[in-house]
Amino acid sequence: MIGLLPFTPLSTRPILGCGLAAMSAVIYREGSPYHDSFTNTLAVAAQWQLFISYFFAVILSTETFSADGNDSYSLGVALLVTNLTVVVMTMIMGVLKNTSHKSNLATKHKLRRQLGIEKKMDKAKFDHAWGALAKEDDDATATVLSGVAELARRHRETPRQAEAVVDIAQLMAEAAAVEEAMHRANKRLVVQAGGVFQQGPLKSEERVRAKTENDYGGSRVQAKFDDNLPP
Repeated sequence: MIGLLPFTPLSTRPILGCGLAAMSAVIYREGSPYHDSFTNTLAVAAQWQLFISYFFAVILSTETFSADGNDSYSLGVALLVTNLTVVVMTMIMGVLKNTSHKSNLATKHKLRRQLGIEKKMDKAKFDHAWGALAKEDDDATATVLSGVAELARRHRETPRQAEAVVDIAQLMAEAAAVEEAMHRANKRLVVQAGGVFQQGPLKSEERVRAKTENDYGGSRVQAKFDDNLPP
């Protein structure tokens, strides 16, 4: 954007430079065009340095200060100190952001590893329960498989949480609120079919976050909460 300035009148360049630099800073901050967070921080800081430089040019253009002597020297020193301060603050902020980014990556790695362990545990429990059912009653196994296939045929869309839910904490609160009602309804169906209902626990928030990140691509509206359900 700053490259447009040579095509503008000389008298308006300082104020236009301020405006364009501010716009560029917002675009870089919101867009984050670079993969590395430190590089994005440097890019935003560079735009603010341009803004500061053009702001000083605006001050000079108003003729509030004289172009010679102590006034110009004072403005030069002030501009130098301001730019050095921006550089130092940018370095500090960049290091802090990189540290936070690395910490987040480590946390995600830990969650993925824990999720893998819990998936294996869930699969083992599910296989054991299914094996016991098949061993006890082949007809019941066939009936369950037939019913599941029919459900899959009728309901092809992936179940989703309400779009009004803004974060996982709200999802957890709503899941806890409806947990008992859901279990009562499921228990009634299971008992009417001649089965024995075993209530599973509500998923922990840590596990919900891990599954949201790894299984649902970060989409909170696809999270499931009841550990009675297969993963």
